[in-house]
Parts: sequence; C-alpha cells; structure tokens
Amino acid sequence: MRYLTIVSLFTLLISLPLQAAALPALYEAEVEVTDQGAGTRAEGMRTTMMAVLLKVSGSGRVAEDAALAAAVEKPASYVQQYSYRNEGKDRRLVLQVRFDPHGIDELLRQSGFNIWGDARPKTLIWLGVEDGGKRVLVGDNDRGLVRELIEREATRRALPVKLPGLDQTDLDNVRPADVWGEFLETIKGASQRYAPQAILVGRAYPVSGSRWEARWSLDYRGEILRWQSGSGEVAPLIAEAIDRVTDHVVSKLTESSANGSGEILMKVEGVRNLRDYRRVINYLKGTRGVNQVVAESMSIPTIRLRIVADGGMDALQHTISLGKTLAMVSQPLPPRVLTMMQAEPTSLSGDGDKGEGKYSIGADVPELPEPMLIGREEPPQPDLVYRLMP
Repeated sequence: MRYLTIVSLFTLLISLPLQAAALPALYEAEVEVTDQGAGTRAEGMRTTMMAVLLKVSGSGRVAEDAALAAAVEKPASYVQQYSYRNEGKDRRLVLQVRFDPHGIDELLRQSGFNIWGDARPKTLIWLGVEDGGKRVLVGDNDRGLVRELIEREATRRALPVKLPGLDQTDLDNVRPADVWGEFLETIKGASQRYAPQAILVGRAYPVSGSRWEARWSLDYRGEILRWQSGSGEVAPLIAEAIDRVTDHVVSKLTESSANGSGEILMKVEGVRNLRDYRRVINYLKGTRGVNQVVAESMSIPTIRLRIVADGGMDALQHTISLGKTLAMVSQPLPPRVLTMMQAEPTSLSGDGDKGEGKYSIGADVPELPEPMLIGREEPPQPDLVYRLMP
C-alpha cells in the first residue's frame, strides 16, 4: 500500500477538520450491530462499556483488569440510556450507549485506576510519509485515509490532537526534510502558533511491497520519547502511536500524583462575599477529577483550600484553565504576617451588606472556618494561587 495511492483514491472521503481541543463524550460510545435483539444489544453494551473505561481512565491496562472484566459482563447496571440509528448509504445499524458517570468513576477507582477527566494535553502531530522516494506531510485539511485514521484513533483514546494547517507559514518554517531529520527545535518553533502541550513527530515509509515501518518522537514536558514500529498496514502504525502517546501522558500524570501527598493547597483571591465563596466551591466541586474540597481558612478577600484531585496539580491546573471561573495569579503575593490578634469579623451575607460576622452555609458547600488567631508564624505557601474572575 502506498501513501500517495491512499491520498488519491480517498479524496472523496469528506470529514471535518480535527479540532485542537475537541473531546468526544467520555461516557458515551457506539458500535455497529447486526440487529436490535437483546443478545446483540448486550454484546454491544459490553463492547461500548470497555471503550468508555478506556477513555475515562486513559489507561490501556483496563482491558487486563479482572474486576473490570467481570463488571463489563453485566453492563446494564451502568447504562444510563441507549439508542439506535442508521448510518451511511448502506443504512448500517449503530448502537449508541451512554453510561452513568458516577458509576463508571467509582468502578475505576475501586480497581485502582485514576479518572483522567477533561485535563488532556493537546498533541500536535507532524507526520511525514514517503512513497516512491517522495516525502509529503499530512495536514489538517488532508482528505486522505491517513488523516481519517488519526482522527478515529484519537477519538478512541479521547486524546485531543491537531495536525498542522500546512499553510504558507508552516511550509516556510517546516519542510518534509525537517520532519524526516527530526529537527525538533525547528519543529517546536513552528509549533508555537498551535500552543500544543505535546508534539508527536512521525515518519512512515514502505520497506517492501507489503510492509510499512514508522519512527516516532514524542516531546512532552521537555522529555523526548522515541520508538519504532512496523506493520503490513498503515492503520496499526497510527493506532500504536496514539496508544503510546496516551499511555505515556497518563503515566506521567499518575507518577506526578503518586509522588506527592495527593493534597493541593490553593489560595483564591477576590472572594468578597458569600456568593463569591459559593461560586468558587461549587465550581471546584463540579470540576471533573476533583475528589475533595476543604476550606482551610478565610480572610476576605482570600480563601485557602485543600484539594484532592486525580492526576495531581498538573491535571487540576489544566482543567481549571479550560474554564472561565478562576484565573491563575502569575506571581503570588507573600503571605501577610500579623501580630497576635483575631481576624476582624467580615460580612459574608449573599448580598454583600454589612453584618455581624455571622453566616450560614447551605448543604451544597462546606462550612467556612471560623476566624482564626493568626500569629507571626507564616502559613504554608500555597501550591496554586488563583483569582476569581468576574
């Protein structure tokens, strides 16, 4: 199979451009089925449940776990809803299943897996393919099968990917020879316009009439991971590359979390009343991957929180950056040192009116700590400092 043949024969395959930050629904999956019978539906639910476990955990080890395998044999207890639809000119029957997020999360945690959530690094893919001595780059607007394979495999692992647009700016900065020679500094410079968190550079080439090989380099957090792969088809090479990237990223996030205490100390500024406090707490509690939020202290307009989150601090930072509630403070202010005195009571009424320093908290948010005696000893430095956005 030759790449140029793939491109020319599949130009009629129309698909949308890959979106840099787009993620498939993590708790939904679909599979083609032959009929709507109960037995066929049960088998389809088992297949889609395993696909969801793979996406939510980000770990390729889910298929090897005995406890998860046993749960997958009884998928109905985790199903939230399902539906059928006909697809394509041949009206193929597709079963679409949505699973209960809470049930899936608990199942994974009980088996020792983290919940990856929405904090997923955007990976920019520079892929060069050789055919008959000619080397070409695969771009975002390519309508060939290779691009379709990348999109399909990235969806399977719920990894947000991006191919370069290969407009004049890209072509001025990166040539096929740069990808082939693995000139990473050149490629990294040209990649800045896409703001990726990871860069995957690949070169695929035929070595015989029926075999392809590929060399890959992944730049993630400044660490370079290299590997080679071979297959009789292009598709397995793409699938293996996406699997490697996803598993490597997840292992790094897990490693980061395991090396720490699991707790993250956060300071949030700009919290001026009870309404602001509720907004911060409810936002963090609703952030996927956050398991616990404890209010440690409060001195208007600042609150200090202890947070436990899957994936540790990096994952939490990335997730927060996707929203519009909290903005990171680049240079945290040094903690104030007060003489022995009680913090002055401050109104926390929802409307911001002056009160007597008393407040009540609804069941949906943790109680505010009472004003604390603060001495000359400085409180621990926060791991993260944010400001509440308007």
